[in-house]
Amino acid sequence: MIVAFTVNNRPDYLRQTLESWGRVRGIGEALLLFRCEPGCPEAVQVCTDFLVSSGIGGVVTVNEARFGVLGNPWVALESAFGEPLGEDFVILAEEDMVVSPDVLEYFAWCQLYRIEPGVLGVTTYQHHEQPGGLPGVGLADWSRDDQWHFWIWGTWRDRWENLLRDSWDFTYRGDCGCPPDRRGWDWWIRNHLVRDAGMKMIAPSLCRSQHIGRDGGSHCTPDQFEGLLSSCYAGDDVPPQDYQEVR
Repeated sequence: MIVAFTVNNRPDYLRQTLESWGRVRGIGEALLLFRCEPGCPEAVQVCTDFLVSSGIGGVVTVNEARFGVLGNPWVALESAFGEPLGEDFVILAEEDMVVSPDVLEYFAWCQLYRIEPGVLGVTTYQHHEQPGGLPGVGLADWSRDDQWHFWIWGTWRDRWENLLRDSWDFTYRGDCGCPPDRRGWDWWIRNHLVRDAGMKMIAPSLCRSQHIGRDGGSHCTPDQFEGLLSSCYAGDDVPPQDYQEVR
């Protein structure tokens, strides 16, 4: 698998994030691609140092221009699918999102949904325990979700090329029914591909990623931070699982 990271100007969060990825089982078999915005050499060095110290394969690229919070995810995905490796699945990661150690095992298990055209992609995030906080929800449980959770998610080449790449919102274009500060590519996908077209995301019952970026973000302000935290993050102590779809 390819894991494509968007990197801006918060090296302290980035270090914590990469420490969590360094504990992920199977990370040595992945290729890490870092798309770094210009203007923060320290963040670029953090990425380079991580690859050298961990021995994980990867490439660090500084963008020729600043693509921003709307453009850099597109650039990261497009460059990852353009790698001459024949990879069919790409994971989009961020500089301020830590992950549980089984996250790649989960993404690998979810490849069985590749043949189902109604599944748009795979996400690791849940704000609250699913399904509906019912008793018996466990670490191994996953479901088809009609929400778009855009933190640490992945998709297949055909979904990228046929559905996502050319409909990407770079400009807060405003026709998604959301207020101006809630628009962008993620809200476009949620409202038009998931809600209107009825596509599904494969999502965990218990979250496998957690937001740590309290300060300096493009959309999250410090006063919003607590409300964006997952209440069901599985954390760092997650053994291998026999995953199952529960609904």
